[in-house]
Amino acid sequence: MQWEKRSSEFSTFFPTLFRVGLTRRFEARVEGDTYTTIADHDLHEQGLTPISIGFKSLFTSPGSDGPAAGVIVGVTPAWGTGAFASEKASADVRFVVDLDLSEHWSLNPNAGVAWTDGEFGAFIPALLAVTLSYQPRPGMELFVDGAAEIPEAEQGTASVVIDAGLAVIRRKNWQFDVSAGKRVHGDTAPNPFVSVGVSYRSRR
Repeated sequence: MQWEKRSSEFSTFFPTLFRVGLTRRFEARVEGDTYTTIADHDLHEQGLTPISIGFKSLFTSPGSDGPAAGVIVGVTPAWGTGAFASEKASADVRFVVDLDLSEHWSLNPNAGVAWTDGEFGAFIPALLAVTLSYQPRPGMELFVDGAAEIPEAEQGTASVVIDAGLAVIRRKNWQFDVSAGKRVHGDTAPNPFVSVGVSYRSRR
């Protein structure tokens, strides 16, 4: 669950990611913010947001020495309910790298582009993100994230957000996490936001 604030507007939603490993290097992905509510003074909206369907493909062999690299591709069909319905489809592609800096530190940069239909035609912003993680002991991870969208809107400036959090892994297949962050540049990103989450991995 994530809570966000923009000026006088408060929103709550349930970001969800479902992944299925089809081979050692390829997984199918379905993700979205799902059920969302927005409150702004006397305005109250609720509904379902569009869902992205895509895949992640690794360029490197799992478990091999050196950094892992791959690509994540997603397509979001025109869908949604109420005020959250979209009229046209959108898509994004991101190149991702997982780099172990040492026994306790890791770095995960990614870069890509998104495509959506804007007021003046195709709108194609650049997407940049990086996560620095520290694992003080097995089953616990501290992390700091930074992300940018350039531009954040047609003829707009760049949007930059940062956040930090803690993830705890239990019994290898359960993860619980909490994080908080804020906008440091731009106008469209939330300021601040807080999220709590749980992940489960099913293994055959």
